[in-house]
Amino acid sequence: MAFEHLCGQVMTDSNGTTYIISDNFSVIYPGDAHPDVYEWADISAVKIDKSSITVTTGKQTYHIPDRAFTGRAQFTAAKTLILSQVSDKETVCDVSVEVLPDKRFYSNYDIPDSAVFAKGEYNPKEIRSSVLSLVLGKMGRLLWCIGILACVATAIIFQMYIGFAQDTWWYLSIGTFFCAVGAVVLTYLVMVLIAKIKYSGLIRSCADNDETITFAVCPAGVSAAEESVYSPHEIIRFGMNDNYIETSSMFIVTRGNAPLVWIPKSLFDGAALDRIEQYLALGTQDK
Repeated sequence: MAFEHLCGQVMTDSNGTTYIISDNFSVIYPGDAHPDVYEWADISAVKIDKSSITVTTGKQTYHIPDRAFTGRAQFTAAKTLILSQVSDKETVCDVSVEVLPDKRFYSNYDIPDSAVFAKGEYNPKEIRSSVLSLVLGKMGRLLWCIGILACVATAIIFQMYIGFAQDTWWYLSIGTFFCAVGAVVLTYLVMVLIAKIKYSGLIRSCADNDETITFAVCPAGVSAAEESVYSPHEIIRFGMNDNYIETSSMFIVTRGNAPLVWIPKSLFDGAALDRIEQYLALGTQDK
């Protein structure tokens, strides 16, 4: 299990009920000396939003409100412990969208000293621009196809209603050009709107997250975790379906064509960026 260095977290809500998240999940009611203790294998569902945690075991549901946590660091530690504990189980997890990778992807690994390290925070503007680059990179061929189809459709309509003649070729050329450009621009605007809607939660989580992030990249994998829970003994190992995309401001490690880890270039110098690119290329090449 990853994040074994974290201590158990103890929270008490306004009703006096105490929750303990560690190797087990325990609940102590006010005035009751004997806690209800659950193995993580007995937890059927977990819901983690921005500031509270809900744990379901059988017919019993426990809600740990935001006020039960002493601060953001404790909430992050509790969330990390839960996700690492259920990572190898069939527990249903409902986790709010955030820019950091899900802790269930981490595994034990001693990050070597040769890895590239940095600390900092995400810039929402960099995330937003990288999202657009990501979408355009995936949909570039579609834009070309739409432009070509618009040209063909315009030519067919022109032939049906006007016909081809020597003195109409100029109008046909101008018409097909502007129709193609219009179709591409309209499609692009729709794609941008869809991207903003799809990734709005991720961008919002980036703006809401004020914790310092520790980044580490090596040939075996990558880590991007809050400084309060980070240790050099956990990493997201590169897998068979991993790849990476480079934008002007980010290295984006993808898994199954979905963004997994966002690595801001602004936190590294030129030499470090070259090493990161080498490590990502080495780690994500065909195994």
